[in-house]
Amino acid sequence: MDSQLLFDRIAILRVGPNGGDGKEFRSQITSQDPTKPVTEGFRIGFRIEKDTSSTVNKAEVRIYNLAEASRGYAEKTAKVVELLAGYGSTPKVIFRGDIGRCISTKEGSDVITKFEVGDGMVSYQQSRLDLSFKAGTTIKDIFDSLVSALGLTKGDQTNIPNKTFLRGLSLSGPARDHLDYLTQKFGLEWSVQNGAVQIVQKNSTTSETAFLLSPNTGLIGSPNKKIIGVEVLSLLQPDLNPGRLIQIQSKLVNGNFRAEKVVHEGDTVDLPWYTRVEAA
Repeated sequence: MDSQLLFDRIAILRVGPNGGDGKEFRSQITSQDPTKPVTEGFRIGFRIEKDTSSTVNKAEVRIYNLAEASRGYAEKTAKVVELLAGYGSTPKVIFRGDIGRCISTKEGSDVITKFEVGDGMVSYQQSRLDLSFKAGTTIKDIFDSLVSALGLTKGDQTNIPNKTFLRGLSLSGPARDHLDYLTQKFGLEWSVQNGAVQIVQKNSTTSETAFLLSPNTGLIGSPNKKIIGVEVLSLLQPDLNPGRLIQIQSKLVNGNFRAEKVVHEGDTVDLPWYTRVEAA
């Protein structure tokens, strides 16, 4: 078994109020180097599912054996979760979202606190607007206003048509409904990735550079060919989000694909530390 699967994993879990300071919990780190002691910390596990649709991406995050006061804070006070993960000393944000439910249960000798989290969930469910735009307003400006109404940040927005509404436009109601309508009307698609609204041409990719997946960059085994596209398994890749162009180099499959669905699964103590991608 590749030692990378088991050693030098790091995860950082941050929980707290929306936009304010909270609490941070770091995982323990077991190094492949026998001269380095195990770094004390928490066992952290997660399963994250992301895709290119406008529905809310979801995650379950687990942390083991928090102190009673920290469990109380997580269950009663915290509103948002930010999870960083990776190897060594350079973890990266892999998921950010609103807490839908937090509950602690005892399993054997462990007390496990589980967070059910949705990316941009509160904004998606609650954000409403009542706006009027004058004649000549560009599509881009309207999208900027919708993102602002959602209260989320602006993510990758690629190849939005340079068109205007000649007669102006009035919008009222849930912001998500207007994003659905306008993106469909202009051949676009939108999603929320780590708290940022991503808008790209339908079936196209983001402006990010192609993400190389090969045996040298973490690809595990051979891609599994599907009726449409491929499914690939890799060591954990926090930077890989839906909509990104991926370049696959392997014995059986070579070429460029678009990441349609990305599943990150990890546990700082147990075996999983993978990213699974469905690409077309």
